[in-house]
Amino acid sequence: VGLILSDSATSAGRDLVGEVKVSSSLRSTDLIVYLANPPALPNPSPSITVIMDQRNQTYHPHVLAIVQGTTVKFVNSDRVAHNVFSLSPTKSFDLGKIAPNAFRLMTFEKPGVVEILCGFHSRMLAYIRVMGHPYFAIPDSQGKFIIKGVPPGTYQLRIWHESLGEISDEVKVTVAESPPVRLRFPK
Repeated sequence: VGLILSDSATSAGRDLVGEVKVSSSLRSTDLIVYLANPPALPNPSPSITVIMDQRNQTYHPHVLAIVQGTTVKFVNSDRVAHNVFSLSPTKSFDLGKIAPNAFRLMTFEKPGVVEILCGFHSRMLAYIRVMGHPYFAIPDSQGKFIIKGVPPGTYQLRIWHESLGEISDEVKVTVAESPPVRLRFPK
């Protein structure tokens, strides 16, 4: 995995703009890029809802990153029923049978990784990473990402993958625009 970073200014801080290079066996959309040691913020309590769809007996997206307090709307777009549940320590729940074209809501209050399963289809698997801050991004299909409004400082930038775990490197965000930072993973 390789990473290229640059930054640009916003009123709330600098945007970290980067690109993750992955091997042909990985999808960049299955990664989460985030700051491991962000500045202290008041407890985020968003009142937003994001969607995790079930299509062709697959969760879409496969990996979802949210700020704690976010509600996820589990939508069943399949022609068969599903049973969304998790036994993860971060959030254990069972939404019961979800009929075709129906949905259920679940709010995630605690930071951590939540493995999402289906009680009717054992091959269905997804991950929700609940973050305690807003400094994260999921790269697009080309590996490009933006982490918005990062205050100046020195941070550990991490990349998370469901089976490969995490890798990290140090990144500095300055008041003045910096030249792109080029990182290589693994080192």
